[in-house]
Amino acid sequence: MADWSDPNSRPMDDVRRTAIDMERLDLAQHGWIVVTDINPEPWRSPELSIGRRGGKLVAMASPTPKVVMYQEALREAILWPHPVTTDEPLDIEMYFWRRREGRAGRADATNLQKSTEDALHEVVFTNDAYNVRVSSSIVEQGPDVRPAVAIQVHRHGHHQHQVLDEMVRGMVHRAYLLTDARPKPTNESGVDPDIVF
Repeated sequence: MADWSDPNSRPMDDVRRTAIDMERLDLAQHGWIVVTDINPEPWRSPELSIGRRGGKLVAMASPTPKVVMYQEALREAILWPHPVTTDEPLDIEMYFWRRREGRAGRADATNLQKSTEDALHEVVFTNDAYNVRVSSSIVEQGPDVRPAVAIQVHRHGHHQHQVLDEMVRGMVHRAYLLTDARPKPTNESGVDPDIVF
């Protein structure tokens, strides 16, 4: 019989936790990672100090503790069947709900993306050099926001981006055609004053 006074021995909590884990694993099998109640932390420059190594003074960098704690919590919370170990190009989309605590300023999507992508290394993929498209969006950010991170991982060229990829390639190709068709600049700076993109 279960001891209901012991918070670690509650069968309903185990059942609920198992159901939540099964739901998260099902999402992962469809390329989604959804983690709640972990506040996304933006990447920050490492803290620098000077120390001695081999009798010489050397600069030493150590990661910001809040970022390290966020990355460790995210890694522990992710249920992912296995990391993508092939050299297969991936697309990764990240969505953030961030609670601003105390005097914390607004985070930008780029730094949230960087700290999160670093946390996914060795958990979701083994080599981030094959992450071809990585995008991020801050869905909500404020003092009353319940924190969460949602990430979609799929093979590059997923149907929703194929049209966009072709459109962007076409625009760049046309820009090169226009650039190549222009006469070379004749002023001293070497810059064509009529080029406006």
